[in-house]
Amino acid sequence: MKNTIFYVLRGEFYRTQLDTNNLVKIYKTFASNNPLHARFAAFQSFHDYIELLYLAKNKRYTNYKQAVVDLQDFFNSYKLEDILTGNNSDIFREMSISMVIDPRVELVSSQGITYYRDEIEIHGFSKNSNDFSIQREYFNNLRREAEIYKQKGIPTGTNTAKYDISPLFEDPEIVEVLHTPINFNDMISDLLIMGESV
Repeated sequence: MKNTIFYVLRGEFYRTQLDTNNLVKIYKTFASNNPLHARFAAFQSFHDYIELLYLAKNKRYTNYKQAVVDLQDFFNSYKLEDILTGNNSDIFREMSISMVIDPRVELVSSQGITYYRDEIEIHGFSKNSNDFSIQREYFNNLRREAEIYKQKGIPTGTNTAKYDISPLFEDPEIVEVLHTPINFNDMISDLLIMGESV
């Protein structure tokens, strides 16, 4: 069976702090006979952009969680009305990686960005990326991605991370997902404290 899985990197963020009229827009697709290679290339490209943003701030990348704090200026307009009203005028200021399972086109935006019929966002970066609800969505989507790889018989080798979510359930459960820069152990601890499930 021919592989139809590929990955898409999309992004839109501010080129410089507080200049909301000067946006960087990214749209790249990554495909390979081995979807794991395409995934790796998408994550590498994503990280290259993060490194460039760090370079602009004359800082160095340490980890994902800290990067969300350090790089706020590129994803947050700091509008007073957002603070006063609770709105989010920066909702589309993010970078994301999506796994495309069905390559049929669902929509092409006025900017020429393609969205596919069946795709799942497995990783992203925005001003709210450290929020527990966003990380839970990534985690669940990564679980779905791992299931798809398993169903299609695509070997993942050592490119996985295991998370013990047993404390959230009565039965022991270890979840294995493909590796990302996010360490989900903090999210699992937060879920346990809040009495919620994945």
